[in-house]
Amino acid sequence: MEKRIFIALALSLVFLSIWSKFVSKPVPSQNIVSQEIAKSEAKTPILTEAVTPINTTTLAQEETFDYSTNQKEITFKLPQAVIKDTYFQKYKYEFLIEDSLLLLSKTTAPLNFKVLKKDNEKIIFVYRDAFREIHKALYFDNSKHAIELRIAIRNLTNSVQKESLSLVLSNRHLNPRSLEDNYLEIAIFAQGEQVKYIPAGKIKGSKFQDIILEGWAVSLRDHYGCAIIKSEGNNPIFIKKIAADQFLTGMNLEFAEILPNQIKEEKFTIYLGPQDSKEIAAIDPRLADVVNFGFFDPISKLLLGLLKFFYKITFNWGWAIIILTFFVFLILSPLSKKQMHSFKKMQELAPEIEGLRKAYKDNPQKLNKEVMELYKRNHVNPFGGCLILVLQIPIFFALYQAFMRYIALKGASFLWIKDLAQEDRLFALPFSLPVIGNYFNILPIAMAIVMFLQQRLSLKSNAAANPEQQKMMLILFPILFGVMFYHMPAGLVLYWFVQSLLMFLYQWKISK
Repeated sequence: MEKRIFIALALSLVFLSIWSKFVSKPVPSQNIVSQEIAKSEAKTPILTEAVTPINTTTLAQEETFDYSTNQKEITFKLPQAVIKDTYFQKYKYEFLIEDSLLLLSKTTAPLNFKVLKKDNEKIIFVYRDAFREIHKALYFDNSKHAIELRIAIRNLTNSVQKESLSLVLSNRHLNPRSLEDNYLEIAIFAQGEQVKYIPAGKIKGSKFQDIILEGWAVSLRDHYGCAIIKSEGNNPIFIKKIAADQFLTGMNLEFAEILPNQIKEEKFTIYLGPQDSKEIAAIDPRLADVVNFGFFDPISKLLLGLLKFFYKITFNWGWAIIILTFFVFLILSPLSKKQMHSFKKMQELAPEIEGLRKAYKDNPQKLNKEVMELYKRNHVNPFGGCLILVLQIPIFFALYQAFMRYIALKGASFLWIKDLAQEDRLFALPFSLPVIGNYFNILPIAMAIVMFLQQRLSLKSNAAANPEQQKMMLILFPILFGVMFYHMPAGLVLYWFVQSLLMFLYQWKISK
Protein backbone atom coordinates (compact mmCIF):
# COMPACT_ATOMS: atom_id res chain seq x y z
CA MET A 1 0.00 0.00 0.00
CA GLU A 2 2.89 2.34 0.77
CA LYS A 3 4.22 1.76 -2.74
CA ARG A 4 0.85 2.73 -4.21
CA ILE A 5 0.76 5.94 -2.19
CA PHE A 6 4.20 6.96 -3.39
CA ILE A 7 3.20 6.14 -6.96
CA ALA A 8 0.04 8.23 -6.52
CA LEU A 9 2.06 11.11 -5.11
CA ALA A 10 4.58 10.92 -7.95
CA LEU A 11 1.83 10.88 -10.56
CA SER A 12 0.12 13.74 -8.75
CA LEU A 13 3.29 15.82 -8.95
CA VAL A 14 3.56 15.15 -12.67
CA PHE A 15 -0.11 16.08 -13.04
CA LEU A 16 0.49 19.26 -11.02
CA SER A 17 3.25 20.44 -13.33
CA ILE A 18 1.08 19.82 -16.40
CA TRP A 19 -2.07 21.24 -14.77
CA SER A 20 -0.32 24.44 -13.67
CA LYS A 21 0.81 25.06 -17.25
CA PHE A 22 -2.16 24.09 -19.36
CA VAL A 23 -5.24 23.71 -17.19
CA SER A 24 -7.11 26.23 -15.09
CA LYS A 25 -10.62 27.23 -14.22
CA PRO A 26 -13.35 26.87 -16.85
CA VAL A 27 -14.37 29.74 -19.09
CA PRO A 28 -17.71 31.19 -18.01
CA SER A 29 -20.76 31.14 -20.18
CA GLN A 30 -20.92 34.10 -22.57
CA ASN A 31 -24.19 35.68 -21.57
CA ILE A 32 -24.41 38.95 -23.54
CA VAL A 33 -25.74 41.99 -21.77
CA SER A 34 -28.60 44.03 -23.15
CA GLN A 35 -27.80 47.12 -25.17
CA GLU A 36 -29.96 49.16 -22.82
CA ILE A 37 -27.78 50.17 -19.87
CA ALA A 38 -29.28 51.80 -16.84
CA LYS A 39 -28.30 55.45 -16.63
CA SER A 40 -26.35 56.42 -13.57
CA GLU A 41 -27.43 59.35 -11.47
CA ALA A 42 -26.06 62.71 -12.57
CA LYS A 43 -22.89 63.69 -10.71
CA THR A 44 -21.45 67.11 -10.13
CA PRO A 45 -18.26 67.31 -12.20
CA ILE A 46 -15.15 67.30 -10.02
CA LEU A 47 -12.55 68.32 -12.61
CA THR A 48 -12.54 72.09 -12.58
CA GLU A 49 -9.88 71.96 -15.30
CA ALA A 50 -12.52 70.60 -17.68
CA VAL A 51 -13.93 74.07 -18.25
CA THR A 52 -10.60 75.90 -18.27
CA PRO A 53 -9.24 77.09 -21.66
CA ILE A 54 -6.15 75.09 -22.66
CA ASN A 55 -2.99 76.43 -24.26
CA THR A 56 -1.91 73.44 -26.33
CA THR A 57 1.55 74.87 -26.99
CA THR A 58 2.55 74.26 -23.35
CA LEU A 59 1.59 70.58 -23.18
CA ALA A 60 4.25 67.90 -22.63
CA GLN A 61 5.34 66.10 -25.78
CA GLU A 62 7.46 63.20 -24.43
CA GLU A 63 6.70 59.66 -25.66
CA THR A 64 7.17 58.02 -22.24
CA PHE A 65 7.74 59.28 -18.74
CA ASP A 66 7.99 57.77 -15.27
CA TYR A 67 5.86 58.65 -12.28
CA SER A 68 7.09 57.48 -8.86
CA THR A 69 5.22 56.91 -5.62
CA ASN A 70 6.39 55.38 -2.35
CA GLN A 71 5.14 51.99 -3.54
CA LYS A 72 6.03 51.79 -7.22
CA GLU A 73 7.32 53.44 -10.37
CA ILE A 74 4.81 53.71 -13.21
CA THR A 75 5.81 54.21 -16.83
CA PHE A 76 3.28 56.17 -18.90
CA LYS A 77 3.20 56.21 -22.68
CA LEU A 78 2.00 59.06 -24.87
CA PRO A 79 0.03 59.99 -26.89
CA GLN A 80 -2.40 57.28 -25.67
CA ALA A 81 -1.88 58.31 -22.02
CA VAL A 82 -1.63 54.66 -20.94
CA ILE A 83 0.35 52.74 -18.34
CA LYS A 84 3.02 50.65 -20.02
CA ASP A 85 4.38 48.86 -16.97
CA THR A 86 4.79 49.18 -13.22
CA TYR A 87 7.84 48.42 -11.12
CA PHE A 88 7.23 47.40 -7.49
CA GLN A 89 10.27 48.79 -5.73
CA LYS A 90 9.93 46.74 -2.55
CA TYR A 91 9.86 43.42 -4.42
CA LYS A 92 11.97 44.41 -7.44
CA TYR A 93 9.27 43.14 -9.75
CA GLU A 94 8.11 44.56 -13.07
CA PHE A 95 4.38 44.17 -13.73
CA LEU A 96 3.83 44.40 -17.49
CA ILE A 97 0.20 45.26 -18.22
CA GLU A 98 0.48 46.90 -21.67
CA ASP A 99 -1.73 49.88 -22.51
CA SER A 100 -3.63 49.94 -19.24
CA LEU A 101 -6.27 52.72 -18.99
CA LEU A 102 -6.38 53.06 -22.77
CA LEU A 103 -9.49 54.93 -23.94
CA LEU A 104 -11.01 53.82 -27.24
CA SER A 105 -13.74 55.78 -28.99
CA LYS A 106 -16.25 53.99 -31.21
CA THR A 107 -16.99 57.08 -33.30
CA THR A 108 -13.60 58.68 -34.04
CA ALA A 109 -9.95 57.92 -34.59
CA PRO A 110 -7.71 56.94 -31.65
CA LEU A 111 -7.65 59.52 -28.88
CA ASN A 112 -4.26 61.22 -28.61
CA PHE A 113 -3.75 62.83 -25.22
CA LYS A 114 -1.30 65.35 -23.87
CA VAL A 115 -0.29 66.10 -20.30
CA LEU A 116 -2.24 68.96 -18.78
CA LYS A 117 -1.02 68.78 -15.19
CA LYS A 118 1.48 66.63 -13.32
CA ASP A 119 2.50 66.93 -9.67
CA ASN A 120 3.12 64.74 -6.61
CA GLU A 121 -0.57 63.90 -6.21
CA LYS A 122 -2.05 63.65 -9.70
CA ILE A 123 -1.63 63.48 -13.46
CA ILE A 124 -4.28 64.95 -15.75
CA PHE A 125 -4.30 64.12 -19.46
CA VAL A 126 -6.40 66.03 -22.00
CA TYR A 127 -7.77 65.30 -25.46
CA ARG A 128 -9.61 67.87 -27.57
CA ASP A 129 -11.20 67.99 -30.99
CA ALA A 130 -13.96 70.12 -32.54
CA PHE A 131 -16.71 68.21 -30.71
CA ARG A 132 -15.52 67.35 -27.22
CA GLU A 133 -12.89 67.68 -24.58
CA ILE A 134 -11.94 64.57 -22.61
CA HIS A 135 -9.97 64.58 -19.39
CA LYS A 136 -8.36 61.51 -17.90
CA ALA A 137 -7.21 62.29 -14.35
CA LEU A 138 -5.32 59.94 -12.02
CA TYR A 139 -5.04 60.73 -8.30
CA PHE A 140 -2.42 58.79 -6.33
CA ASP A 141 -2.16 57.73 -2.71
CA ASN A 142 1.49 57.30 -1.80
CA SER A 143 0.66 55.02 1.12
CA LYS A 144 -1.43 52.56 -0.91
CA HIS A 145 -1.59 50.87 -4.29
CA ALA A 146 -4.98 52.42 -5.05
CA ILE A 147 -5.44 55.06 -7.74
CA GLU A 148 -8.55 57.16 -8.30
CA LEU A 149 -9.41 57.55 -11.98
CA ARG A 150 -11.84 60.20 -13.25
CA ILE A 151 -12.91 60.44 -16.87
CA ALA A 152 -14.77 63.65 -17.76
CA ILE A 153 -16.25 64.66 -21.12
CA ARG A 154 -17.28 68.20 -22.06
CA ASN A 155 -19.56 68.79 -25.01
CA LEU A 156 -18.06 71.56 -27.19
CA THR A 157 -20.94 71.63 -29.71
CA ASN A 158 -24.29 73.39 -29.70
CA SER A 159 -26.28 70.13 -29.82
CA VAL A 160 -26.90 67.17 -27.53
CA GLN A 161 -24.15 64.55 -27.93
CA LYS A 162 -23.71 60.91 -27.00
CA GLU A 163 -20.41 59.18 -26.40
CA SER A 164 -19.39 55.52 -26.18
CA LEU A 165 -15.93 54.72 -24.87
CA SER A 166 -14.02 51.59 -23.96
CA LEU A 167 -11.73 51.74 -20.95
CA VAL A 168 -9.06 49.09 -21.46
CA LEU A 169 -7.55 47.36 -18.45
CA SER A 170 -4.88 45.67 -20.55
CA ASN A 171 -3.96 45.14 -24.18
CA ARG A 172 -2.06 41.93 -23.65
CA HIS A 173 0.14 40.04 -26.09
CA LEU A 174 0.62 36.33 -25.37
CA ASN A 175 3.81 34.42 -25.97
CA PRO A 176 3.15 30.67 -26.35
CA ARG A 177 6.73 29.96 -25.24
CA SER A 178 6.60 32.13 -22.15
CA LEU A 179 6.15 30.32 -18.85
CA GLU A 180 5.04 33.58 -17.27
CA ASP A 181 1.94 33.64 -19.48
CA ASN A 182 0.75 30.50 -17.69
CA TYR A 183 0.05 32.68 -14.67
CA LEU A 184 -2.13 35.18 -16.59
CA GLU A 185 -5.74 35.19 -15.46
CA ILE A 186 -8.74 37.50 -15.74
CA ALA A 187 -11.36 37.79 -12.99
CA ILE A 188 -14.77 39.38 -13.59
CA PHE A 189 -16.98 40.57 -10.74
CA ALA A 190 -20.60 40.53 -11.91
CA GLN A 191 -23.66 41.70 -10.04
CA GLY A 192 -25.29 38.95 -7.99
CA GLU A 193 -22.87 36.30 -9.23
CA GLN A 194 -19.69 34.64 -8.08
CA VAL A 195 -16.35 35.71 -9.46
CA LYS A 196 -15.69 34.38 -12.96
CA TYR A 197 -12.10 33.37 -13.70
CA ILE A 198 -10.81 33.16 -17.26
CA PRO A 199 -7.23 31.89 -17.76
CA ALA A 200 -5.32 33.48 -20.62
CA GLY A 201 -4.62 30.02 -21.98
CA LYS A 202 -8.31 29.68 -22.84
CA ILE A 203 -8.19 32.91 -24.85
CA LYS A 204 -5.38 31.54 -26.99
CA GLY A 205 -7.62 28.68 -28.06
CA SER A 206 -9.30 28.81 -31.47
CA LYS A 207 -12.76 28.22 -29.95
CA PHE A 208 -12.69 31.33 -27.78
CA GLN A 209 -15.51 33.82 -28.40
CA ASP A 210 -15.65 37.42 -27.23
CA ILE A 211 -17.18 37.83 -23.75
CA ILE A 212 -19.38 40.68 -22.54
CA LEU A 213 -20.69 40.52 -18.98
CA GLU A 214 -22.50 43.11 -16.94
CA GLY A 215 -20.35 43.75 -13.88
CA TRP A 216 -18.68 46.23 -11.57
CA ALA A 217 -15.01 45.19 -11.54
CA VAL A 218 -12.48 43.39 -13.72
CA SER A 219 -8.93 42.33 -12.95
CA LEU A 220 -5.86 40.94 -14.66
CA ARG A 221 -3.09 39.22 -12.75
CA ASP A 222 0.18 37.65 -13.78
CA HIS A 223 2.78 35.83 -11.69
CA TYR A 224 2.83 38.33 -8.81
CA GLY A 225 1.17 41.56 -9.98
CA CYS A 226 -2.48 42.50 -10.20
CA ALA A 227 -4.47 45.29 -11.89
CA ILE A 228 -8.12 45.96 -11.05
CA ILE A 229 -10.67 48.45 -12.31
CA LYS A 230 -13.70 48.99 -10.06
CA SER A 231 -16.56 51.19 -11.24
CA GLU A 232 -19.32 52.87 -9.28
CA GLY A 233 -21.95 51.61 -11.70
CA ASN A 234 -22.64 48.34 -13.49
CA ASN A 235 -20.74 48.57 -16.76
CA PRO A 236 -20.45 45.95 -19.49
CA ILE A 237 -17.10 44.19 -19.06
CA PHE A 238 -15.50 42.78 -22.19
CA ILE A 239 -12.78 40.33 -23.15
CA LYS A 240 -12.09 40.67 -26.85
CA LYS A 241 -9.65 38.59 -28.83
CA ILE A 242 -8.15 40.84 -31.51
CA ALA A 243 -5.44 38.46 -32.75
CA ALA A 244 -4.32 34.88 -32.22
CA ASP A 245 -1.90 36.05 -29.53
CA GLN A 246 -3.54 39.27 -28.35
CA PHE A 247 -6.62 40.24 -26.38
CA LEU A 248 -8.23 43.32 -24.83
CA THR A 249 -10.07 43.38 -21.54
CA GLY A 250 -11.82 46.29 -19.84
CA MET A 251 -15.13 48.15 -19.48
CA ASN A 252 -17.54 49.83 -21.89
CA LEU A 253 -18.71 53.32 -20.88
CA GLU A 254 -21.82 55.13 -22.09
CA PHE A 255 -22.19 58.91 -21.81
CA ALA A 256 -25.74 59.71 -22.94
CA GLU A 257 -27.36 63.10 -23.56
CA ILE A 258 -24.47 65.45 -22.92
CA LEU A 259 -25.91 68.94 -23.31
CA PRO A 260 -23.94 71.79 -24.92
CA ASN A 261 -21.05 72.84 -22.67
CA GLN A 262 -22.12 70.18 -20.13
CA ILE A 263 -19.63 67.91 -18.37
CA LYS A 264 -20.30 64.24 -17.67
CA GLU A 265 -17.94 62.33 -15.44
CA GLU A 266 -17.30 58.71 -14.47
CA LYS A 267 -15.23 57.73 -11.44
CA PHE A 268 -13.23 54.51 -11.00
CA THR A 269 -10.95 52.96 -8.42
CA ILE A 270 -7.79 51.34 -9.76
CA TYR A 271 -5.65 48.83 -7.89
CA LEU A 272 -2.16 48.44 -9.29
CA GLY A 273 0.00 46.37 -6.99
CA PRO A 274 1.03 42.90 -5.81
CA GLN A 275 -1.43 40.09 -5.15
CA ASP A 276 -1.99 40.97 -1.51
CA SER A 277 -5.48 40.16 -0.21
CA LYS A 278 -5.24 42.65 2.65
CA GLU A 279 -4.32 45.60 0.43
CA ILE A 280 -6.90 44.69 -2.20
CA ALA A 281 -9.62 44.29 0.44
CA ALA A 282 -8.89 47.86 1.58
CA ILE A 283 -10.48 48.98 -1.71
CA ASP A 284 -13.42 46.60 -1.46
CA PRO A 285 -13.55 43.37 0.60
CA ARG A 286 -15.27 41.60 -2.27
CA LEU A 287 -12.24 42.17 -4.49
CA ALA A 288 -10.02 40.00 -2.26
CA ASP A 289 -11.26 36.99 -4.26
CA VAL A 290 -8.91 38.11 -7.03
CA VAL A 291 -6.19 36.32 -5.08
CA ASN A 292 -7.11 32.73 -5.80
CA PHE A 293 -4.91 29.65 -5.52
CA GLY A 294 -7.00 27.20 -7.51
CA PHE A 295 -8.67 24.00 -6.36
CA PHE A 296 -7.04 24.02 -2.90
CA ASP A 297 -7.58 27.76 -2.40
CA PRO A 298 -8.98 27.53 1.20
CA ILE A 299 -6.04 25.35 2.31
CA SER A 300 -3.55 27.63 0.53
CA LYS A 301 -4.92 30.73 2.25
CA LEU A 302 -4.94 29.02 5.66
CA LEU A 303 -1.31 27.90 5.29
CA LEU A 304 -0.28 31.29 3.92
CA GLY A 305 -1.93 33.00 6.90
CA LEU A 306 0.06 30.78 9.26
CA LEU A 307 3.24 31.47 7.31
CA LYS A 308 2.71 35.23 7.63
CA PHE A 309 2.12 34.82 11.36
CA PHE A 310 5.37 32.88 11.82
CA TYR A 311 7.21 35.47 9.75
CA LYS A 312 6.15 38.17 12.22
CA ILE A 313 7.92 36.11 14.90
CA THR A 314 11.09 35.19 12.99
CA PHE A 315 11.42 38.08 10.48
CA ASN A 316 12.74 35.53 8.00
CA TRP A 317 10.67 33.59 5.48
CA GLY A 318 12.98 30.56 5.56
CA TRP A 319 12.59 30.10 9.31
CA ALA A 320 8.87 30.79 8.96
CA ILE A 321 8.62 27.90 6.47
CA ILE A 322 10.50 25.59 8.85
CA ILE A 323 8.22 26.52 11.78
CA LEU A 324 5.18 26.02 9.54
CA THR A 325 6.51 22.55 8.68
CA PHE A 326 6.87 21.72 12.38
CA PHE A 327 3.34 23.02 13.00
CA VAL A 328 1.83 20.87 10.23
CA PHE A 329 3.82 17.87 11.50
CA LEU A 330 2.49 18.36 15.03
CA ILE A 331 -1.09 18.66 13.78
CA LEU A 332 -0.71 15.42 11.85
CA SER A 333 1.37 13.68 14.54
CA PRO A 334 -1.52 11.53 15.88
CA LEU A 335 -1.95 10.09 12.41
CA SER A 336 1.82 9.78 12.05
CA LYS A 337 1.95 7.82 15.29
CA LYS A 338 -0.80 5.53 14.07
CA GLN A 339 1.06 5.03 10.84
CA MET A 340 4.34 4.14 12.54
CA HIS A 341 2.72 1.73 14.98
CA SER A 342 0.96 0.08 12.06
CA PHE A 343 4.31 -0.35 10.34
CA LYS A 344 5.78 -1.74 13.57
CA LYS A 345 3.03 -4.34 13.96
CA MET A 346 3.41 -5.36 10.33
CA GLN A 347 7.14 -5.75 10.92
CA GLU A 348 6.46 -8.07 13.88
CA LEU A 349 4.28 -10.23 11.63
CA ALA A 350 7.02 -10.45 9.00
CA PRO A 351 8.16 -14.04 9.91
CA GLU A 352 4.60 -15.38 9.69
CA ILE A 353 3.98 -13.58 6.40
CA GLU A 354 7.23 -14.98 5.02
CA GLY A 355 6.03 -18.46 5.94
CA LEU A 356 2.73 -17.85 4.16
CA ARG A 357 4.60 -16.58 1.12
CA LYS A 358 6.57 -19.83 0.91
CA ALA A 359 3.49 -21.96 1.51
CA TYR A 360 1.38 -20.28 -1.17
CA LYS A 361 4.08 -19.16 -3.61
CA ASP A 362 2.12 -20.67 -6.50
CA ASN A 363 -1.25 -19.26 -5.43
CA PRO A 364 -1.15 -15.43 -5.14
CA GLN A 365 -4.89 -15.10 -4.49
CA LYS A 366 -4.73 -17.57 -1.59
CA LEU A 367 -1.64 -15.79 -0.27
CA ASN A 368 -3.37 -12.42 -0.21
CA LYS A 369 -6.42 -13.94 1.51
CA GLU A 370 -4.30 -15.59 4.21
CA VAL A 371 -2.26 -12.42 4.78
CA MET A 372 -5.43 -10.36 5.24
CA GLU A 373 -6.78 -12.96 7.68
CA LEU A 374 -3.52 -12.71 9.61
CA TYR A 375 -3.88 -8.93 9.80
CA LYS A 376 -7.47 -9.30 10.95
CA ARG A 377 -6.61 -11.73 13.75
CA ASN A 378 -3.89 -9.40 15.03
CA HIS A 379 -6.01 -6.24 14.66
CA VAL A 380 -3.67 -4.71 12.10
CA ASN A 381 -5.01 -2.38 9.44
CA PRO A 382 -2.57 -2.42 6.49
CA PHE A 383 -4.20 0.74 5.15
CA GLY A 384 -4.21 2.64 8.44
CA GLY A 385 -0.72 4.00 7.93
CA CYS A 386 -1.50 5.57 4.58
CA LEU A 387 -3.85 8.33 5.68
CA ILE A 388 -0.99 10.63 6.69
CA LEU A 389 0.50 10.37 3.19
CA VAL A 390 -2.88 11.00 1.58
CA LEU A 391 -3.34 14.17 3.65
CA GLN A 392 0.11 15.42 2.66
CA ILE A 393 -0.88 15.57 -1.03
CA PRO A 394 -3.46 18.44 -0.79
CA ILE A 395 -1.19 20.26 1.68
CA PHE A 396 1.69 20.04 -0.76
CA PHE A 397 -0.43 21.18 -3.72
CA ALA A 398 -1.86 24.05 -1.67
CA LEU A 399 1.62 25.21 -0.66
CA TYR A 400 2.81 24.88 -4.25
CA GLN A 401 0.10 27.23 -5.51
CA ALA A 402 0.61 29.68 -2.63
CA PHE A 403 4.40 29.79 -2.94
CA MET A 404 4.23 30.27 -6.71
CA ARG A 405 1.99 33.35 -6.32
CA TYR A 406 3.11 34.97 -3.06
CA ILE A 407 5.33 37.90 -3.98
CA ALA A 408 6.90 38.29 -0.52
CA LEU A 409 8.91 35.11 -1.12
CA LYS A 410 10.44 36.64 -4.24
CA GLY A 411 13.94 37.73 -3.37
CA ALA A 412 13.62 36.43 0.22
CA SER A 413 16.94 34.95 1.35
CA PHE A 414 17.69 32.12 3.79
CA LEU A 415 21.15 30.76 4.62
CA TRP A 416 22.80 30.25 1.19
CA ILE A 417 19.48 30.64 -0.66
CA LYS A 418 19.17 34.04 -2.30
CA ASP A 419 15.57 33.66 -3.48
CA LEU A 420 13.06 31.27 -1.92
CA ALA A 421 10.87 31.65 -5.02
CA GLN A 422 13.65 30.20 -7.20
CA GLU A 423 15.92 27.15 -7.03
CA ASP A 424 18.30 27.17 -4.06
CA ARG A 425 21.41 27.37 -6.34
CA LEU A 426 24.24 26.48 -3.97
CA PHE A 427 26.78 27.30 -6.69
CA ALA A 428 26.93 27.73 -10.46
CA LEU A 429 28.35 24.97 -12.65
CA PRO A 430 30.96 25.73 -15.33
CA PHE A 431 28.82 23.80 -17.80
CA SER A 432 25.23 22.71 -18.29
CA LEU A 433 24.13 19.16 -17.46
CA PRO A 434 20.96 17.30 -18.47
CA VAL A 435 18.18 17.68 -15.86
CA ILE A 436 20.49 19.57 -13.52
CA GLY A 437 21.13 22.57 -15.78
CA ASN A 438 23.60 25.32 -14.87
CA TYR A 439 23.24 25.26 -11.07
CA PHE A 440 23.89 22.75 -8.32
CA ASN A 441 20.84 22.64 -6.02
CA ILE A 442 21.60 20.94 -2.73
CA LEU A 443 18.10 20.91 -1.16
CA PRO A 444 16.49 18.43 -3.62
CA ILE A 445 19.52 16.15 -3.26
CA ALA A 446 19.37 16.30 0.54
CA MET A 447 15.63 15.58 0.34
CA ALA A 448 16.27 12.54 -1.89
CA ILE A 449 18.85 11.22 0.60
CA VAL A 450 16.40 11.54 3.49
CA MET A 451 13.73 9.75 1.44
CA PHE A 452 16.24 6.96 0.72
CA LEU A 453 16.97 6.53 4.45
CA GLN A 454 13.25 6.61 5.22
CA GLN A 455 12.52 3.94 2.62
CA ARG A 456 15.37 1.80 3.89
CA LEU A 457 14.12 2.06 7.46
CA SER A 458 10.65 0.94 6.45
CA LEU A 459 11.88 -1.79 4.10
CA LYS A 460 10.95 -4.53 6.56
CA SER A 461 7.71 -2.94 7.73
CA ASN A 462 5.63 -4.12 4.80
CA ALA A 463 6.54 -7.76 4.91
CA ALA A 464 3.71 -8.78 2.60
CA ALA A 465 5.17 -6.81 -0.28
CA ASN A 466 7.50 -8.26 -2.87
CA PRO A 467 11.13 -7.79 -1.75
CA GLU A 468 12.22 -6.96 -5.28
CA GLN A 469 9.57 -4.26 -5.51
CA GLN A 470 10.69 -2.85 -2.17
CA LYS A 471 14.27 -2.66 -3.38
CA MET A 472 13.08 -0.89 -6.51
CA MET A 473 11.23 1.65 -4.37
CA LEU A 474 14.34 2.11 -2.25
CA ILE A 475 16.29 3.40 -5.24
CA LEU A 476 13.70 4.61 -7.73
CA PHE A 477 11.51 6.93 -5.67
CA PRO A 478 14.23 9.05 -4.06
CA ILE A 479 15.74 9.59 -7.51
CA LEU A 480 12.32 10.33 -9.04
CA PHE A 481 11.40 12.84 -6.34
CA GLY A 482 14.84 14.43 -6.47
CA VAL A 483 14.46 15.01 -10.21
CA MET A 484 10.89 16.37 -9.89
CA PHE A 485 11.85 18.73 -7.07
CA TYR A 486 15.18 19.82 -8.55
CA HIS A 487 13.87 22.94 -10.29
CA MET A 488 11.03 23.74 -7.88
CA PRO A 489 11.07 26.89 -5.68
CA ALA A 490 13.48 26.54 -2.79
CA GLY A 491 10.77 27.44 -0.28
CA LEU A 492 8.66 24.47 -1.35
CA VAL A 493 11.63 22.07 -1.39
CA LEU A 494 12.62 23.34 2.06
CA TYR A 495 9.16 22.45 3.37
CA TRP A 496 9.24 18.94 1.89
CA PHE A 497 12.83 18.33 3.05
CA VAL A 498 12.06 19.29 6.66
CA GLN A 499 8.82 17.29 6.56
CA SER A 500 10.65 14.20 5.25
CA LEU A 501 13.39 14.63 7.87
CA LEU A 502 10.85 14.84 10.71
CA MET A 503 9.05 11.77 9.43
CA PHE A 504 12.34 9.85 9.20
CA LEU A 505 13.39 10.79 12.75
CA TYR A 506 9.97 9.89 14.11
CA GLN A 507 9.97 6.59 12.24
CA TRP A 508 13.48 5.83 13.52
CA LYS A 509 12.36 6.53 17.11
CA ILE A 510 9.33 4.24 16.78
CA SER A 511 11.42 1.47 15.26
CA LYS A 512 13.79 1.58 18.25
